[in-house]
Amino acid sequence: MTNEEILEAERLIAGIKSDLAIIAGATNAEEIANLVLEKMPGVVGSVGQLWRDSRAKFESAEEFSRVQNGMAILLAFADMAQRKPEYHKKLITAIMVLRIGCGLDKVAQNLSAVKLQQGA
Repeated sequence: MTNEEILEAERLIAGIKSDLAIIAGATNAEEIANLVLEKMPGVVGSVGQLWRDSRAKFESAEEFSRVQNGMAILLAFADMAQRKPEYHKKLITAIMVLRIGCGLDKVAQNLSAVKLQQGA
């Protein structure tokens, strides 16, 4: 990867983590649902771009699929929570946000390793 590609990937990861932090910081289920529906389409696009541009930086296709599945679940719960209050508790579960974040942390670690190798 070039330095420009690494910087772009790091920028995407920072943006994704920022949006996830905003969602995680919401104080009630209705607000979380609205934020998920607002922020996740951009997050999904950024993760897709990250996969296309630096595929090898994900541990595996399975890791990428776990990240995608976590996002899909969040979107589905947010959509359902707008219609059925019983989905609010499921949406509030921070595990999904953490699971997505952990996948991105691994990608960021892999990018750092590439930078170190290129600097050597």
